[in-house]
Amino acid sequence: PLFLRFAAQALTSTGYSVETATDAREALRRFEKLRYETVIIDLLLGEMTGWEVVEAVRSQDPAVGTILISAVAEELDEALARARGFDLVLSKPVEADALREAVAEVSRLRLARIATTAGEG
Repeated sequence: PLFLRFAAQALTSTGYSVETATDAREALRRFEKLRYETVIIDLLLGEMTGWEVVEAVRSQDPAVGTILISAVAEELDEALARARGFDLVLSKPVEADALREAVAEVSRLRLARIATTAGEG
């Protein structure tokens, strides 16, 4: 898939380690084993929706950074996306710089969640 290659290249070119999955179930299996810091999820995935994937990911790691990316993202209510577990919403097509900035932003949010949780314990 074209977007997977684009995203991987855009992020690895600035030092991020990237793994891609071509379907939701594969992505969830990988996440169970490796617990990534940030996940980028398309809304329309075929056998599962992005809503279902983010719910599954958040149930395993509430601090994980999450980005919803979709060709229909401009029609989505960003507040709804946040309420359902996404940190950020990006609309396709997305520029490489915007993708890198989004990943950096959700990384900051993730670290803030971790620090808040650590302060509670």
